[in-house]
Amino acid sequence: MEQVSGSAWAECPNGVESAIRMIKGNVSLFCVGDDWQSIYRFAGSDISYTSGFEDHFGATSTIELDKTFRFNSKIGEVASRFVMQNPKQLVKTVISHQTALTPTVSLVRTSVNPDDARLMIVERIAQVALSNSSVYFLARFSHDLPKQEELSRLKWRFPALQFLIDTIHSSKGKEADYVVMLGLSKGKYGLPSEIVTHPLIEALEPDREPFPHAEERRLFYVALTRAKHRVYLLCDMRKCSPFIQELVKNEYPLDLDEFTTSSEQQLALEAACPNCKRGHLTARSNASTGKKFIGCTNFPLCGHTEKSCSWCDAPMETVGRFRQCVNAVCGRWAPICPVSGGEMKYQAAYKFWGCLDYRSSDPDSCRHKEYGYIGAPPTRKQQAQ
Repeated sequence: MEQVSGSAWAECPNGVESAIRMIKGNVSLFCVGDDWQSIYRFAGSDISYTSGFEDHFGATSTIELDKTFRFNSKIGEVASRFVMQNPKQLVKTVISHQTALTPTVSLVRTSVNPDDARLMIVERIAQVALSNSSVYFLARFSHDLPKQEELSRLKWRFPALQFLIDTIHSSKGKEADYVVMLGLSKGKYGLPSEIVTHPLIEALEPDREPFPHAEERRLFYVALTRAKHRVYLLCDMRKCSPFIQELVKNEYPLDLDEFTTSSEQQLALEAACPNCKRGHLTARSNASTGKKFIGCTNFPLCGHTEKSCSWCDAPMETVGRFRQCVNAVCGRWAPICPVSGGEMKYQAAYKFWGCLDYRSSDPDSCRHKEYGYIGAPPTRKQQAQ
């Protein structure tokens, strides 16, 4: 009996299925596929050919290739956990040949110029990498990748390193010692991309999966697993990708301390915007006056603003009837006036809590007062518990 094999058959359009069915009775079919790396729906790829192989082609004997020689165990821990959040992905355990004892996915949180940020990362890699190590810049869209002029400068400054660039789609099947992921923002040209496909094109493509951003999650997985030793996730936390938010909030094993991080970047995800529910509150300043305030990261779509902490300028969040600074080192809090919604302050001379919206010259301003013990909000540690 003749045997037909294919290494990427599951990435083919529907027409291939029909052809395979026609010859299936006379041959044995040997296929290799990975549903975790199905990223070509736009070209007609249908993930169900892998995840539901038996549904298409009948009884099947499966051999799992469960060991990888590419990425280490800590990269695998992050990547596998992330992609399996989609319950439709096949459950499997990928064993890495190289075991790492500490996190090897570094989150680089900064708002500096992208060129300077990339240089900072490469300088760090040059300190720890062996000679002739490869550095792979990856992004969802090519406009986020370093231009040729920048690459030339890096090659001249770091001759012991090799530099490569690719979109994530083009990187499939490739590898490098170190991967630097770029363009990790939210929005139309972020990751996940929020580009809306034209309805006519959508109708010609395989059915869209119900899990949110299912293919974009696999794209993120592919990018993570191109690295042998370490992945650097470069982003500005004030406008970072929902995928980065997920990694941070769900406490994936990331290295958060490889680079110095400003308090603004550290606290960027601590306070959710109470208006749009999608953005986060971050420190901003008026361009003309320089006056500081707190605004939503979804500006200009969301124009919500409020006062920052009077002690450290960090955002404040509502905890019960209190406003509490998100900066655990600061810890400032204030009760919320139930009448005006403003903050209240303890007037020690008169032994009562008064609303800060009170103005002695304005009879219509808030006169609300409270006497006695008013309580305190739970600490951030208590809230986490």
